[in-house]
Amino acid sequence: GGGGVDSKDIFALPTEAVGTIMGPRGTIIKEIQNETGARIFVDKDEQQGSNERLVRLHGSLEQISKAKATILQHLDEWKRNHGIGGEGGGEAEVTEFVPVPRASTGFLIGSGGSSVSQMQVETGARINIAQGKDDTIDGNPVRLVSLMGRPPAVQAAKELILKRVKQWEEEGSAPFRGTGEGGAAGEEDTQVDVIIDPKDALGYIIGRQGSSINGIEQECAVRIRVIRDEPLGRIVISGRPRDGERAKKLVLERLDEWKNDVGGWVGGAKRGRD
Repeated sequence: GGGGVDSKDIFALPTEAVGTIMGPRGTIIKEIQNETGARIFVDKDEQQGSNERLVRLHGSLEQISKAKATILQHLDEWKRNHGIGGEGGGEAEVTEFVPVPRASTGFLIGSGGSSVSQMQVETGARINIAQGKDDTIDGNPVRLVSLMGRPPAVQAAKELILKRVKQWEEEGSAPFRGTGEGGAAGEEDTQVDVIIDPKDALGYIIGRQGSSINGIEQECAVRIRVIRDEPLGRIVISGRPRDGERAKKLVLERLDEWKNDVGGWVGGAKRGRD
């Protein structure tokens, strides 16, 4: 890497403010890019379960901070024009995104969401761990954790999240930087193959837009690949042995559900295909 010259920042804008901030045909954003030298990308779709869109800035730290300051000035102007925040409303809410190693998300969420709930209660911030596709930082897969609330609450939540990630790293989960040492617990990552027969059940196991598979990945802190181009479906789970077995059990439960409910009415005709 070039000594960290190219940095990255991610923050959110209210969807209804995006048009004003970008300007007609993106003219304002282009102007900010030209003035600051930062590259600016605004997501087309909202973040799941929110009415906000992510803005991603790339460039040197100086370029990024100038671009972000200019965009936030435009946002303040938009808020004033719409009577949002302003006098008497106390501090306006902010949203901040914290990238965490993808494999740590299960640990952060906790059993049945217990850890996230606890952090929300402690800090007063709303915490949401992005589902779906990963971002990468220095070639490592990361998930974005969005923190929403008043600035002190968001700051407190950020500190707690980073503390939990450190705890996850120290407890011997695969270290964030590369995968050199197996971690303090001395457990090597293993790979578990689950054969999906009939292959027709794959869609159900994966879930809408990958929701079920993502859920299993997060809950069990594993990585999952779906192999479709073989006669039978195959799901490959990578992670610590204990986590891999737990994820396999959840995948097989989805397969049983499909056989009992969903696949039942399709009829067994397709089952013999190979």
